[in-house]
Amino acid sequence: VSSTAATVCPTTTPPKKKKPAAKT
Repeated sequence: VSSTAATVCPTTTPPKKKKPAAKT
């Protein structure tokens, strides 16, 4: 769920680690 949520809403999760994930 964290991975999916990060890709959809990187703002909800720490952009520090979700930034690259959302970029991809």
